[in-house]
Amino acid sequence: MCRLRHSRRRWALAPWAENQGDGAGNPGPRKRPAGRPAGKGNKSVEEKILCSVVIPVYRCEKYLAEAVRSALGQTVGSLEVLLIDDCSTEDRSGQVARGLAEQDSRVHYLRHGENRGSAAARNTGVQAARGEWVAFLDADDLWLPDKLERQLKALEGTGRVLCCTGAVFFREDGSRGDHLAQVPPLVGEGRLRYGNVIITSSVLVKREVMRQLPMERRDLQED
Repeated sequence: MCRLRHSRRRWALAPWAENQGDGAGNPGPRKRPAGRPAGKGNKSVEEKILCSVVIPVYRCEKYLAEAVRSALGQTVGSLEVLLIDDCSTEDRSGQVARGLAEQDSRVHYLRHGENRGSAAARNTGVQAARGEWVAFLDADDLWLPDKLERQLKALEGTGRVLCCTGAVFFREDGSRGDHLAQVPPLVGEGRLRYGNVIITSSVLVKREVMRQLPMERRDLQED
C-alpha cells in the first residue's frame, strides 16, 4: 500500500495490497513490524540486492525525506533507493537528496545535467539499478511497510513480471479521504487500450523488462 499526495489538492494516495497483479491478499497492517527500523543501513556492497526503489527528485523538498523513509522501512530484506535529481534548482530538493544518501548506505544519489522529466529520471534509475526487481515511488508518495513484501509473494511462482496495486486517497493531515482508486485483478493489453489504470508508485516490475521497454514518451509517462 502506498500513500501519494496529489500535487494540487495536497491529498495522499494509498494503493492497497489486495489489488495486486493476481488479486491475492488482504489489506496489511499499518504498524511498522517490530525489528525493522528504517535507520542507517549497514549492508555490504557484495550483498545481492532484491529490490531497487527509483525515486525521481524534482521540486519535492517538503516530502522527499518521508518518502525515502517509507522505502527504507520496507519489510523486504535487501533493497536500495536510487534518488534521481532531475536538475532541480528551484528549491533544496537536490541538497536534501544528497544528504539522505550521505546518511544511509542504501541510498544513492544521481543527477541529470538538465531537466529531462520524470520518465527520463526513472529510466536513469532503472539503468543504475542492481536489484532483480524495480519499484517506482514518487517523491511525494508513501508506502506501507509490507507493500513490497506482499507484491513479491503475490508474484512468486506465477511467472509474471509486473505487479501493481490500487490506491486510497489521504488528506494532508493524514486522515483518509473518500476516494478509492481500484485496479482489476488482472490488467492486460485490451484493458489498457481504454486508458491506463496502473498507478506508477504502486508498480513492482522485473528490472530487465524495464531495460528492454524504457519509458520513451515524456508527455505520457509523468505519472
